[in-house]
This record gives sequence, structure tokens and C-alpha cells, in this order.
Amino acid sequence: MSALVDRVRVNDNNREPRQPLVLLVDTSSSMADDLPDVAAGLDGLRAALARDPVARNRVELVVVTFGGRVTVHGDFGEAALFEPPPLSASGDTPMASALTQALDLLEAKKQAYRRSGSIITARCCSC
Repeated sequence: MSALVDRVRVNDNNREPRQPLVLLVDTSSSMADDLPDVAAGLDGLRAALARDPVARNRVELVVVTFGGRVTVHGDFGEAALFEPPPLSASGDTPMASALTQALDLLEAKKQAYRRSGSIITARCCSC
């Protein structure tokens, strides 16, 4: 994990409290018919984040897809710059591996925040 921790960066020009967000997207073969709706949902999220002045400066997100294999699409980025990746269905559903990857990404991001002195906000997804 140390190589991942060394790679994760923080925009030191943005002094807002931060909220990291990993979006896990199932792109397995069984999702083929649903991926257009998922893509539309990601576009809606992009638009909503861009409109919200607080979220635009605080949320940093990355997309992890899992379909046949786990793929991390880029690095954490500020919500104002979020562009959803193209989605295509293939393979099985390695959800456990995707969850492990997401937890590793979050831990690396938290360590980067600590190194930079950024404030981390925490919110339960069910709140």
C-alpha cells in the first residue's frame, strides 16, 4: 500500500474540509442492459456536484469499476472536474476485490490529507 500512499496527492490550494468518495460501479456482464442507466446516473451526479458550491470544493472522488477485473479510473479528483468514465460490461463480478481496492484508496487518501494538514469530513452513507 505504500506505493499507493505515495501516489495520492492533495490540492494544497483548496483549504476546504474534504470528503473522499469512491464510486463502486458493477460493470459485469449481468449489468449490460443497465449500464446506460448507470452512466446517466453518473452524469446526473456530475451535474449535481458541479451545481453545489460546497460539494464542488469539498468532494474528491474516484470511480472503481468491477466487471471481470477491478479498474480504478484515474486518481481522486475534485468534484468540479469529475468526468464519468465510459462503461462497458464484461466478465464476472469481483465485488470483494473492488471493495478491498476502495478501502485501500480511502486509506491512502486519508493519509495524504493528514500529511497536507487537510480537514477530513466524515459522513455515513445512510445518514
